[in-house]
Amino acid sequence: ELRAQNALDKKALDTSKNKVSTETKYDLSFSEGLKYKMLGNPIEAGKHFTMCTQLLEKRPAPYYELGNIALNMKDLLKAESYAQTAVSLSPDNKWYNLLLIQVYIKAERYNDAAQLYGILYDKYDDETDYLLAETDLLTRAKEYKGALKRLSKLRKIDGYEAESALREKDIHLAM
Repeated sequence: ELRAQNALDKKALDTSKNKVSTETKYDLSFSEGLKYKMLGNPIEAGKHFTMCTQLLEKRPAPYYELGNIALNMKDLLKAESYAQTAVSLSPDNKWYNLLLIQVYIKAERYNDAAQLYGILYDKYDDETDYLLAETDLLTRAKEYKGALKRLSKLRKIDGYEAESALREKDIHLAM
């Protein structure tokens, strides 16, 4: 029985060493990815961030970085996939959501981008820029009623009466 317990302890220790080793590999690879990103080498940075996704696939940061690289290289399909993965792993991270919004805007998916801005505004209601961006995108998508509805929220915020009135006029002219 003692021998069996020692074998279990040894196995647990080996597993623990592998976990630390994986964490260390991840950290080193992520740091290298950031280094190459800062040096302007997105291909090499992408290799390191991809390695991170293979080491610890539930971490959202490398997907975010890969999404940014893909977006900068104008590969919207990859950018969307990476950004969606980052958002699914960390839905409350506004930076991951903002990346996905950028992808949607580049792909001219204005409704999708507006919807995400709406979600962000509902979470961070002090960020009126999100509400403004949402109404602009709804207008671009020709969703005028939705844009006017969201503008009614803006109208209730002190200091935005004139801004909301101007945007409402612009929406009515676009209709």
